[in-house]
Amino acid sequence: MKVLVLGGYGLIGEAVLGRLVEDGHDLVGVGRDVHDARRRKPDVRWIAADMSRLLAAADWMPLLVGVGAVVNAAGALQDGPRDHLDAIHRLSIAALVTACEQAGVRQLVQVSAIGADPASDNAFFRTKAEGDRAVASSSLEWTILRPGLVIAPGAYGGTALLRALAAFPWFVPAILADRPIQTVPIAEVAEAVSRAVGGRLARGQIIDLVEERARPLGAVLLEFRAWLGLPKARVVTVPAIVGRLAGMVADGLGLLGWRSPLRSAALAALEKGVTGNSNPGPISLIAHRKLW
Repeated sequence: MKVLVLGGYGLIGEAVLGRLVEDGHDLVGVGRDVHDARRRKPDVRWIAADMSRLLAAADWMPLLVGVGAVVNAAGALQDGPRDHLDAIHRLSIAALVTACEQAGVRQLVQVSAIGADPASDNAFFRTKAEGDRAVASSSLEWTILRPGLVIAPGAYGGTALLRALAAFPWFVPAILADRPIQTVPIAEVAEAVSRAVGGRLARGQIIDLVEERARPLGAVLLEFRAWLGLPKARVVTVPAIVGRLAGMVADGLGLLGWRSPLRSAALAALEKGVTGNSNPGPISLIAHRKLW
């Protein structure tokens, strides 16, 4: 089956592409700048497109020719010179849903995020939830996956922040050390997408992808440090105000094009905790394994 993967060279999208190639699907990846992606994944056909500009159903139609399923693994952490959350997470997804309905593309897998909530004061979680709502209210055969904190060789968002803190020399500065965190390996996210595309998950489901039990952020940082192969170090609790100030500085630098892992959106996500429902109920989804 021909599968269109949005955000195909991102943290989750690249893992999803690899898994779906193994499944034997015909893959088309979409992203703003696909030059490096063509080199890394030459067995995938790539289309350069900016989702923040695909805001009408007609804009999506050329991308959907012959497509049997769409996987949306695209996203941005917070607004910036190149990233517009409302356009990427809400407006473009609403247009995509309409285009799929008109083009006869029946299946859509939406990779969202734990904490997505239309009432959230955080733009990332609010716009993600609004995109989810557009998918869930459609006539398509949809599945919405909401991963917890994704652990992967690459780094983005909260994962990049944890990597930066865990790799700190001599000690581990733990901002919000007591916050509950549930993680998920990138391979399990890709496996869940594979099952959804292959019809091995019930359609019309919103599924949290998280490990069985939450752990304090400080404990996760120590395990992350060990996973990186770094020597043992003690956790030093850092006042939350320090993290907020660092986030404000990083946001300012972000306007100049530098994407620091300490951006305020990543800190806000950790501040409220990253937790979900680890019980897939009647769905036998994945075996929740120890991550490290």
